[in-house]
Amino acid sequence: MNKKSIAVICIVFIFTASFFAFSMEGYLQIVNSNSVTSLDFNELENSEVKVVKGSTIRIVFEENASTGFVWILDDVYDKNIISLKDDTNVDIKIDDEQFEIVGAPNNRVFVFQTNETGEITLKFTYKRPWVEEDGDFTKIVKIKIVETPEIAPLNYLVANTMGNNVNLEWDYSDEYDYFKIYRRISVGEINFKYLISTVNKYFYDGNFAKEGEVEYGVSAVRNGMESDIKYVKVLLQF
Repeated sequence: MNKKSIAVICIVFIFTASFFAFSMEGYLQIVNSNSVTSLDFNELENSEVKVVKGSTIRIVFEENASTGFVWILDDVYDKNIISLKDDTNVDIKIDDEQFEIVGAPNNRVFVFQTNETGEITLKFTYKRPWVEEDGDFTKIVKIKIVETPEIAPLNYLVANTMGNNVNLEWDYSDEYDYFKIYRRISVGEINFKYLISTVNKYFYDGNFAKEGEVEYGVSAVRNGMESDIKYVKVLLQF
């Protein structure tokens, strides 16, 4: 074997090994009518994910299917509570280039639909399917499906006016991903309309053209679940 052949073999080995380590990443995504929340697996370590019944759950792993290693779902779970809707292999592109060599990464995407309330444990194993003793790496995902959101509302919500502007401030002592703000202008609007999402505990709304009452609602969102909305009403006079 000449020196050029040895160099090529070393390069391929290093490239493949790096992608094997790269494949251990992943995340869980909760999709419902109100929001989309993504959680890294590091955030889920030794914890339980709570979702509202009817939500869709996407669990995404990076893998090296071209090397034979794939993520496999253990089939032992209550399919009345949660059902597998899709299991797809999706190629990964980096800098708009598609990998075409052995060891190139791809995503394994599992899509579940939550049907009933209850607690579920999903086990995923990273292995070569034809090798019996090959599942050294596993991921456990614990999911609790609830009827209504188990997330506390805001501690308080206050609104102050300055001319034709409104300043909202609120406090929240529990964990949260972000807040959702709703608004209803008393003259001409019957229902509250979603306005914006923010990670801050304040919001500035300005440049109203007319005087009158304006109502706001603010809720907290965590893991795809939205709290009850807390409301406040202000009277604009300028």
